[in-house]
Amino acid sequence: MKTVTNLLTPALAAMLAALAGTAHAQYTFYTIDAPGAVSTSANSNSTHEIAGEFDDANGDTHGFVLNKGQFAIIDIDGAIATTINGINAPGKFAGTYFDAEGTPHAFLWSKSLVTTLDRNVEIELESELCRGRTVVDRWRRTDRPANAHVGVDLDADGFFDLLVERIGRLG
Repeated sequence: MKTVTNLLTPALAAMLAALAGTAHAQYTFYTIDAPGAVSTSANSNSTHEIAGEFDDANGDTHGFVLNKGQFAIIDIDGAIATTINGINAPGKFAGTYFDAEGTPHAFLWSKSLVTTLDRNVEIELESELCRGRTVVDRWRRTDRPANAHVGVDLDADGFFDLLVERIGRLG
């Protein structure tokens, strides 16, 4: 038996060495650099999107989702840092944010539940007709830059299903 093993081992090694030269990677590698980033980390991908985080020149960490060459920057309000750690095919992503005290918090973002638009929002202080009202430039009739994410649609059934599921987990 030892003789057979001694004969087969070099033959098997020679075959594997010959095959290694014919193997080719089935991958294409792309460089991903978030706008304004000094470093970028891609942490996850789905069938349509890539998610991760980047550090800007000020040392601040932001999450991102890259879809068809367009970066969506994800910053949780009040956080000093946001990272995206995973994303699935329907577009739900999970991540971590750090509050002002540096305490980490986990979050789940389901973009399919709420549709938002980046729009300018102001409190009207001058007009006699709508003084004190919140005014949203939904149709972009002014040249004012967007300063808020405005919810314009809600998947009520999806929200209700998610709420029932989460309450069900409580016990």
